Amino acid sequence: MTTNKKYRVFVDDNYHYMDESERYEGGSYESLPEAIEACKRITRNSLKEMYGPDITPEKLSALWSMFGEDPFTEGDGEVPFSARKYITDELCAEIIAECMNETAVGYNGPNGMIYSIAIQKAVRFSMKTHEVYQKQKRKGKDIPYITHPLTVGLILARAGADEDTIVAGILHDTMEDSIPAKKVTREMIEERFGAEVALLVGSVTETKRDLPWADRKQEALEHIKTFSNNSVLLKSADVISNTSEILTDFETNGEEIFTRFNAPKKDLLGNYIRTMTALIEKWPKSPLVGDLELIREKLNALLV
Repeated sequence: MTTNKKYRVFVDDNYHYMDESERYEGGSYESLPEAIEACKRITRNSLKEMYGPDITPEKLSALWSMFGEDPFTEGDGEVPFSARKYITDELCAEIIAECMNETAVGYNGPNGMIYSIAIQKAVRFSMKTHEVYQKQKRKGKDIPYITHPLTVGLILARAGADEDTIVAGILHDTMEDSIPAKKVTREMIEERFGAEVALLVGSVTETKRDLPWADRKQEALEHIKTFSNNSVLLKSADVISNTSEILTDFETNGEEIFTRFNAPKKDLLGNYIRTMTALIEKWPKSPLVGDLELIREKLNALLV
């Protein structure tokens, strides 16, 4: 016998306040206390996602007001739960203490969970930017774009990168590719993931998107001269992911794959080859040099 559950939980996105098209259902419950507990759990998890280095209870509350998830219940009688009333400075201080304790006991470091809190947050943030908010695809293919930043993060992890660099890899296209209605800024990344992650993401982000393709790529190439080793590692992983995909697609579909791009084959591959050379010259001992050299050789062969 099926029991009809009377209390439904819905979740609004504060970034699109009062826009019901952004609302999703958070479950149905038989009793009001169960529904309220679900609302509290969603609210607390949303606050934890926004935890960052040196954050204060006031700042955490403000961040939630701008970007957090706001659950409420529907059922018999009036709406009995308000996340805005539930979130107090005391609750925010409690959440901050919990997150700091998880970090202190090793849940976010080399002796604790490998799939750390910061990496989990980065995956969720990147998924929202590329998949949830725009269903972004890889160029000319019915493959979710999110596969690319996740691949970049995997390459960086395999290369022995530190956590900030891996997080930056997962987030590296969020500023550049976010839609206007959900624009990701450097400040937003710094608030959630810290100054080093924001610096790394900014270092590989093309800021002058209105320039012609060739001018943008030349500016990005010149910018490599200013890179730190971690920026070299991040950009290398990005290039390796993109060019490996091109080589694999070429083996399957041949020359037609180059019609997907904003530049002719010669210009596209030439830019990648010059970028790889610049990265190798900037940090000759990078753990990804071997991959760059091998792929560069294969790209040169396509130009013969």
